[in-house]
Amino acid sequence: MKIVFRPNYTRFDNLRFFEAIEKMEHTLYKAQSIDWAAPAFTDCITAVRWILWQSTDYILPHAYIWDIAGVLLLKENCTIFPISQAKEWDLIFFEQFSKTHNAYMINHIGIITSWIEFFHSSKKFNWSISNITNDIFYNHILSDSFLSIAKDPRNRKITNHS
Repeated sequence: MKIVFRPNYTRFDNLRFFEAIEKMEHTLYKAQSIDWAAPAFTDCITAVRWILWQSTDYILPHAYIWDIAGVLLLKENCTIFPISQAKEWDLIFFEQFSKTHNAYMINHIGIITSWIEFFHSSKKFNWSISNITNDIFYNHILSDSFLSIAKDPRNRKITNHS
């Protein structure tokens, strides 16, 4: 089953949400972008983080793209829903097979704008509102099999911040 993540927002401004997305029209894609460069330069996660910062009281945690869904699942107050129940403002993740790691890994994030569309920023599309049902995207939406992997403590990375 394909899934989306719904952060527990306590404030969401729909007008500011779409204004923030419109500002992305002038955004240039830059891999490994940083927050202070947005909205002029963004990658997928920086674009979503900036849009949420502009329109909600929710701050998307800092993490590498392949770790962010696990961080949301383990440490944040998010609910998981089937893609069929997706609503505006839900977060959608995409996975692709990595030959380097010999496993499927999360490689992209977007934010739902309607029941069939999502906003994302990528090297190929720059910024875009895309159709979820397009095979290019639908076949790569994160599935619920990820949940058992993310909840397994053997898969958690240990970091030392000394």
